[in-house]
Amino acid sequence: GNYKTHDEVLRREMRLQEGSVFSMSKINESRRRLLNLGYLQDVDHKITPSMESNNQMDLLYNVKETSAITANLQAGYSDYDGFLYGASLSDQNVFGTGKSASISFDNSKSTQYYSIGYRDPYFTTDGIGFSFNAYLSKSDPSKVDLSSYTTDIYGILASFDAPISEYSKLSLGFGVEHIKLGKSANSSTQVGDFITKYGHIFDQFKIVGSWLYSDVDRALFPTKGFASTLAVEGYGPLNSKSL
Repeated sequence: GNYKTHDEVLRREMRLQEGSVFSMSKINESRRRLLNLGYLQDVDHKITPSMESNNQMDLLYNVKETSAITANLQAGYSDYDGFLYGASLSDQNVFGTGKSASISFDNSKSTQYYSIGYRDPYFTTDGIGFSFNAYLSKSDPSKVDLSSYTTDIYGILASFDAPISEYSKLSLGFGVEHIKLGKSANSSTQVGDFITKYGHIFDQFKIVGSWLYSDVDRALFPTKGFASTLAVEGYGPLNSKSL
C-alpha cells in the first residue's frame, strides 16, 4: 500500500533503530509519528523473534498511503462584496519526499489575495524544518462604497522550526512586506492627510515566533491527544516614501 513515499521519509520517524535496545514505548511512538504525517491511513507493526539470533527481534511495519493532495473550492455572497470565491491546492507529500507545497487565492469585489507556500520538515538531518510563504494582497474599499483608498501588499516569510521534545517544537520566522497606499479624487481628507504626513509606500519587517505542542494519535480524525499553538508577531518599519 505504499507506492509513492520514499523509504527515508518513513525511516526518519522511527524512534527505535536497528540494533538498539527493545522498547515497546518507542515502537508505539514510531507508529504515532507515522500516522501524524497525514498521508498514511493504516500503520501496523509486527514483532517476531529473529531467525539469526535468539536475543533479537524482527520489527516489521506495514503502511498504507492515502491521498496527500487536498483541493478546496469556496463561494459565497456578501451585501458589500457581492460574489466571493476562492480555491486552494496543497500536497503534503510532493513526489514522495515528505515535503509540502500549496497555492491559494481568494477574490471578491474589493479584495484579492494570492499565496504560495513550501515546507521541508527535515531541512537538516537532525530535524530542523524550513518553510517559505509568499503572498500578494490587493484591496480597494471604494468599490463597495467604503473609504476611497487602495492598498497593495506583497511579502515573503521564511521560518525555521526545531523540535524541543517528542511532542513540541519552536519556530522562528522573518519576513518583509511592501505596502502601497493609494487615493482617488473622492478620497476622504483623513486619507490625504495621512499620506501627506507619513507617505504612501511603506516597507516593514515581520518577526514571527511560535510554540506548538501536539500528542494526538493521528493527523486524520484523531481519537485522543491534545494540540495547542502559541504564536506572537512583531512588526517594524524599514522605510517610507511620500508622494
